[in-house]
Order: sequence, then structure tokens, then C-alpha cells
Amino acid sequence: MENIVEKLVDRTNRLDEVMLLLAESHIKLANRMDTFTERMDRMAEESVERDRRLGERIESLVSAIGEFIRNRPTTG
Repeated sequence: MENIVEKLVDRTNRLDEVMLLLAESHIKLANRMDTFTERMDRMAEESVERDRRLGERIESLVSAIGEFIRNRPTTG
């Protein structure tokens, strides 16, 4: 009976070690995911800003072309 109890204690201790490693790994993974998510959020915000600026530039170009067409001399 003593031998069985010793094995049970050893296995319980090993299980505790494995659970601790698993918990530490999970914490590291969660931290990396948070960092990744923050980076992706920043990239998305930057993309939205670039899209907005591009839209403004396109509108400006279209306006300039329209103005050019309206003001061009007509030849008969």
C-alpha cells in the first residue's frame, strides 16, 4: 500500500508541474495574441487613414479634370 501511495504522490507532483507549465504557456500565448491584436488594430487604423487620403486625392484629381474640361477652349 505504501508503494502505491508513493506512486500516487509522484504522479500528482508531476501533474502539478505539467499544469504549471501549461498555465505559463497559456499566459505567454495570451500575451503574444494581445500584442498581435494590438498590432493588427493599428494596421487597420493606418489602412483606413490611407484609404481616406487616397479618396481625397482621387476626388481632387477628378475635380481638376472636370475643371480642365470645362475651361478648355472650344475649337470649331
